[in-house]
Amino acid sequence: MQINGKLVFTLLLAVVLLFFIADSQQSCSGLPTCSTPRAGHKPSVNGCGPRHSKILNLLGNVLFKAFEECCNGHDVCYETCGVSRSTCDSQLYSCMKQVCKKQSRLKRGWCELKAKGINMGLKPDFDVNCKAFAGAQNKACDCSVAAPASNDDDDLSDEE
Repeated sequence: MQINGKLVFTLLLAVVLLFFIADSQQSCSGLPTCSTPRAGHKPSVNGCGPRHSKILNLLGNVLFKAFEECCNGHDVCYETCGVSRSTCDSQLYSCMKQVCKKQSRLKRGWCELKAKGINMGLKPDFDVNCKAFAGAQNKACDCSVAAPASNDDDDLSDEE
């Protein structure tokens, strides 16, 4: 019996994502709101891997080499003052889907699966995702901590 490397990778990715998604009931709170760039700051990029782990960064850059330009754009977006995390994540996914459209029909499905996996990993408010965005904003911008959102539905009055 021959083991299909893509199938094994897909199954491992699914297990890891399900583990994290099941454990991601918190939300990013207190993300910085930043509008003023730090003088002289130049964004840094690292391809398709997390900055906090050299091993995971290397692995990400090998597995997702086709998305390197998209990932670097995502890094720059995270360091762009006044842009939301969800906007950056959406732009990354759109870019990856465009890369996949350019792949041969044979490789397109695998490419799309990897893009969906990365997108799924960014959706939950994992602590690491929140910290990556907050760290990039604080590095690039003069920031203030966001006030928690309040639900003022009770304060609405009927106009007559």
